[in-house]
Amino acid sequence: MNTKSILFSSLWAPFVGAQNIVNIVGAEQASIAVYDVLGRKVWSQVQANNQVQMDVSTLSAGTYFVRLSKGNQTQTEKLIIAR
Repeated sequence: MNTKSILFSSLWAPFVGAQNIVNIVGAEQASIAVYDVLGRKVWSQVQANNQVQMDVSTLSAGTYFVRLSKGNQTQTEKLIIAR
């Protein structure tokens, strides 16, 4: 049985402009960060509710990784930005 906890829903690909990441599970405070392929943090936000709007209009097209941390759980998803 798979017991992996899903912290947030999968991201749409490709990602354009500003979109919501919805369904962050639970009411705890969560931190969200976006990293480029070299591991540099390029965007971050601390969120207290279950919806986050990401505006990636300042980022170049390419592949990034979104990491959500909540309590002792962490989830990372690939993010593709298209222009």
